[in-house]
Amino acid sequence: MSEFDGQGIDLQFEVEVAVSEQPGARLQVRNDARQPVCPVMVGGRPAGYLIGHAVDIDRGELVEKQLDLEEAESPAAVAEHALRALNGSFLLLLDYAGEVWAYPDASATVGLVYAPERGKAGSSARVVLGDKYDALLRRDLIQAFGADNDGWFTAGLTAHDGLFRLLPNHRLNLLTWETERFWPIEMPAYRDDVDPMLRDMGSEMDTVIAALAAARPITQCLTGGNETRALLACNSARSETEFMSLSLPVTGLDLHLAKILAETHGLELRILPGVKADAGATEVWIKAAGNALSGMNAVWSPSVAPLAGRYLIGGLGGEVGRGFLWTSELQGTDKIGTSVLLGLLKLPKHPLLIAAIERWMEDLPPDLDAYQFLDLAYLELRLGPWGFAQPRLADSPVDISPMISRRQFERMWSLPPGFRRSPGFLRRLVELHDARLLDVPINRYGDWRDRLTPLVRAAQRPDRALRKLRKLLVTR
Repeated sequence: MSEFDGQGIDLQFEVEVAVSEQPGARLQVRNDARQPVCPVMVGGRPAGYLIGHAVDIDRGELVEKQLDLEEAESPAAVAEHALRALNGSFLLLLDYAGEVWAYPDASATVGLVYAPERGKAGSSARVVLGDKYDALLRRDLIQAFGADNDGWFTAGLTAHDGLFRLLPNHRLNLLTWETERFWPIEMPAYRDDVDPMLRDMGSEMDTVIAALAAARPITQCLTGGNETRALLACNSARSETEFMSLSLPVTGLDLHLAKILAETHGLELRILPGVKADAGATEVWIKAAGNALSGMNAVWSPSVAPLAGRYLIGGLGGEVGRGFLWTSELQGTDKIGTSVLLGLLKLPKHPLLIAAIERWMEDLPPDLDAYQFLDLAYLELRLGPWGFAQPRLADSPVDISPMISRRQFERMWSLPPGFRRSPGFLRRLVELHDARLLDVPINRYGDWRDRLTPLVRAAQRPDRALRKLRKLLVTR
């Protein structure tokens, strides 16, 4: 293992496989010193690396020096044990039993791109492609997919020829450079006893937050929405937590509700002003993301720089349990084709993308109902390749989402669709852990201003709000 010079704006790493007969010695990892990498030991022998920040759920502690795993008959069995045991943001690399694999966490939050012809994988296109970055860039696809605005690349595609992204729930063979689904092989059955699952969900969130707080200062996002309210309800370390809200042109309601929550519940609230990146910094951010996406995060990324060195606790992943892609008319027996799915994802019906989506569909677990199909589509085709294709900036906090883990997603998928539609699992999660937090409205003022909010949003972002506004005006 060797180090980059640490001069990049993002936390870099690259992975290659060397020729060696010694177990655990073929994996060659080169990383930015600011990007944590610790050895993986299986049965007391070196067997790979863990990149990122992982919390052992049952032990309630951050994995810092090394990850110790028991021997098993295959890399898949070793990985199964590790991935069920861990929460956090990490990538597991295994060199075991003659095989070499890369396993992402439950949402591929530590993104991995790879170029089979170059025999290399890494954190970004810039790392893997080097001086071939511009020559292999597909500007026609960037425009077609809208990746220079609010679009993104998905289904394993990237903005470069010969470069691919590892999707959530898929593993990469670092010897053959082929990928395959490793989880879920089948979806969990729906269960009516939702409260025990939600108590376990809240307990895991609390455990993760406490483990992170024991390792370094933590800041938790506080908005007016469901996810951050649930995180607050399940955080018993509130006195050790700094809460943060951003003051941006579109965050007026969130900031209003965050202030009420802070005042009512005695929270330390830090309000960060919005800071725009200049054109040069935005361009650097976009290149660090492999030109695979852009959007508002590229523009406002400097806003969270004051939190560098801290863990930033967020609510990503909760949308998986909210049926993010479900329509109001959806029935479990519905059959959803490629064209409809691309429409729900708001992505173009480009031949390259259609082919990639169809390959993804061929490898799905059997006997999915429409709800399960869209749950996996959201997690694997949007949350992973959109939410976590964004660069992990060195001068920013480390983002951790305690709702993202294999155990958490299994619980969400086990909740009956009717319950998830209404009242919704996040509201019940808050009721079970701190019902007082529901005294403050969620995502609304609770007065006449709620009627004006859609109009204000439409004025601020007309490109995204017009369609919703039309629907709202028709139904009211």
